[in-house]
Amino acid sequence: MAVRLCRWEGIAVVTLAEAVAAERSKRRQDREDASKRKQVGRALLQALQQRLDAEPLPAWSFALDDDRIHVCRNKNGSPRRVGTWTVDHELRLVLGQEMTEWITAESCNRVIDEAVQITARFIIDAEERQNVPQSRLAAAAERWRTFFRAFGAPPKLVGGDGKSGR
Repeated sequence: MAVRLCRWEGIAVVTLAEAVAAERSKRRQDREDASKRKQVGRALLQALQQRLDAEPLPAWSFALDDDRIHVCRNKNGSPRRVGTWTVDHELRLVLGQEMTEWITAESCNRVIDEAVQITARFIIDAEERQNVPQSRLAAAAERWRTFFRAFGAPPKLVGGDGKSGR
């Protein structure tokens, strides 16, 4: 009794040469698509940077670097990078954990507006984070001054006005 594993009659058969040609074509198309996505991403980042620089904020700057925008806080005369805008593989602008909607010809202006709003939130969050530790330090220092006054700390540590004698 003969066992047939495959029946070839009426079935489309792909040759190895056809499969290789199809794979080459697919990869060429993927490279072209990636190149187009990169061009679109760069153009959008350039438009976003122009919008962010249109009305400069004194303590903030935005530096376009090929395929990203660095968000920098200028402190003591030198910029410090605190975030970066990039374009992800799904063509969305990304800053930290925030991202815009997908970039299409119809959504381009909305995406830039959304990115400006995300940047504003990012800046306010960064400024608030910076201020929180200072207020916590001030509160802790006040608690220590109260403690030293209450338990008779030596005058070298606490001055008569409750401030450090150092």
